[in-house]
Amino acid sequence: MSSSAIFLLQARDFSPEAYLQAGRVLQRVWIKANMRGISFQPVTAAMFIFHKLAMDKRHGFGEEEERLIQQYKKEFNTLFNKNLDYKEIFMFRLNIAGEPTVRSYRRDLSETLIKLS
Repeated sequence: MSSSAIFLLQARDFSPEAYLQAGRVLQRVWIKANMRGISFQPVTAAMFIFHKLAMDKRHGFGEEEERLIQQYKKEFNTLFNKNLDYKEIFMFRLNIAGEPTVRSYRRDLSETLIKLS
């Protein structure tokens, strides 16, 4: 009953419209999860590395790193995108958990917001 579930938001392409639509979906899922007491945790590091390698010719990875990333991406596709029909946009984990034992410090909005007149 308390095990996590992992979700992957996907789109047909990496267009700005696809990212905006995914963001809308992500926002609704995040809010609904919070309303139901379900914790939401982004799991995006792998996505960013896969995207960097695929879309940036000057990605900065060495040959061995590139080979390993490609291997991990292939394994990832086996789990989430077998037919390669979609592009991964954002991955997150949901978990039924109790109240946090420590709360993050939150600054007052007036301490961080700068208004331009």
